[in-house]
Amino acid sequence: MLPHVDVVGVGGVATPTDVRAFLDAGARAVGVGTALLHDPTTAARLAAALREETR
Repeated sequence: MLPHVDVVGVGGVATPTDVRAFLDAGARAVGVGTALLHDPTTAARLAAALREETR
């Protein structure tokens, strides 16, 4: 692992579980792409779910 390199997780992110998997693997950020084409509220929905998870 390269501690001085920030990793961004991308690819197949559509659910809070997907986001959590990337973050648990060490990603500092997660990119949401294609899922936004299917549901433009995806990013907001994922952020809200993660906020709930941390309460």
